[in-house]
Parts: sequence; structure tokens; C-alpha cells
Amino acid sequence: MDQKGFANIALILIIIVLVGAGGYFIFYKKSEPITQQTPTPQNPTPPATQTQNNNSQTTATQDKTASWKTYTNTKYDIEFKYPSSLALTERERTHPTGDSFEISFRENNSLSLTVVVYLKNPTGDIDQSLNYIKTNYKDAQKIVVNNYPALRYFNGNKIIIFSGQKSYSFGNDVSGKSKPLTATDFNTVVNSVSIQN
Repeated sequence: MDQKGFANIALILIIIVLVGAGGYFIFYKKSEPITQQTPTPQNPTPPATQTQNNNSQTTATQDKTASWKTYTNTKYDIEFKYPSSLALTERERTHPTGDSFEISFRENNSLSLTVVVYLKNPTGDIDQSLNYIKTNYKDAQKIVVNNYPALRYFNGNKIIIFSGQKSYSFGNDVSGKSKPLTATDFNTVVNSVSIQN
């Protein structure tokens, strides 16, 4: 091969490399997002904070529960709000796992909400309870309700709050013949719980 042929091949390769590199940089520069800087005002408005959102949620909950009733039971150290459309019944229960107290809330004779106070947690501490519940409900998880350890399971329709030896089980009755609370109302009831140890 003579020098003229080699020089032509080398020149073609250099041109290909330069065109490829140029194309890469042009494409790369075009694909970068264009950011536009806006001047910062002298007195900027502070961004909304999580606290403000929580306050508005608290206000909305307070407005919603303003017409609700408050259930108080000093014997079992519990208080919570519930929709005023619900009628309640109470009963003591005795069974092999320990004594309990049940409050049933109904609307038009359809069960909506059940709260059971276990005087001694029948399955032990929260970890033992979680392991026991997970045998039937894979979605069981630990949560905190008003600074109390709790478990949520059954697609969020069951919550057990632990306080000392007692546990407080809240069940949103979603069986076929019931009239369950909305998820929002159920969570509002649970979040209104106050335990008077």
C-alpha cells in the first residue's frame, strides 16, 4: 500500500472520529435539561411546612368529630370519639384466655365497630401477638397510636393498642351483613383514643 492510500484512510478515520465526537457533544448538550433561574425576591414566602399540614389535618378532624360522641369508661381506662349515628352496647366477657369487656357500635342494627378491652393481653407482649396474628394475617405490622405500641392487620380493619397488661382491640366490621365505617372514620376513631393509665 502506498503512502497516499494510507494517508487517505487515516484522514477518513480522523474525520469519522471528529464527526462522531462532535455529534456526541451536540446531542449531549441538547439532552441536558434547561434550567431557568428566576431572581429571588427580597422577602421570600416561606414554604409550607409539615406542621402546617398537620394543623390543617387536625382542624379537619376536629371539625369532623365536632358532632361525634365521646365514649368514656373509667373502669377500663379508655376514652375515644365515635360517629353519633352509632348506637352502642356493652358487655363483660369471660373466656379461657382471660376476661374482657366488649363495646359494640351499630347503625340500623348492622354492626359497624367493635372494641374489646382485654384485661390481660391473651397472647403476651406485642411481639408475641404479632407472631400469633401473622399466622393468619400476613399484612400484620407494628404501628404506634398516640404514643402506644399497636398492631394493624386485616387490611387495616383491625388495630390492637397495647398499654401495660391491657390491650384494646378495635375492629372495623367488614363482614357481609355489617355496615363498616369508612377507612377515614375508622382511623379517626382509633386516633382519638386516650388511655388513662
